[in-house]
Amino acid sequence: MRVFIDTEFTNLDSGPMKLISMALISQNGQVLYAELPVKIGDCSDFVLQMVLPLLSGSANVQCGSLEELGSRIIGWIEELNQSEVVVCYDSNLDWNWFIRALNSRLPKNVRGENISQQINAKKYESYFQINSVMEHHAVNDAKANMFAFEE
Repeated sequence: MRVFIDTEFTNLDSGPMKLISMALISQNGQVLYAELPVKIGDCSDFVLQMVLPLLSGSANVQCGSLEELGSRIIGWIEELNQSEVVVCYDSNLDWNWFIRALNSRLPKNVRGENISQQINAKKYESYFQINSVMEHHAVNDAKANMFAFEE
């Protein structure tokens, strides 16, 4: 089964990069979404303007640490009950955050696949218009990748 991942993080350019949110979307529509604590001072101007306003802040998606996120990921993958789970990412940063959350302990039935060359850019952009959702929210971006993915 393919699972599409997206992450949002504090910055790309300066200071330590910290994970803000992660979404995993399975081909059959199951969703794991988590938001981690974030300090405003760690965020780039872009993140302050485009990412933070989209966070839900809902208690059921709050995750206190990367370790807690890793536990949630393992449980979610187990619930998928699949012999193979292919985590599809369009940026190595997403895959690296996934591995970090798992403390480098990748389950035997899980592997990653960089699909950046298999994303139809026009379909990706159209996803946001068709669904009236904003880009730069991990769930929306992961769903857009799934929508635009071409094998």
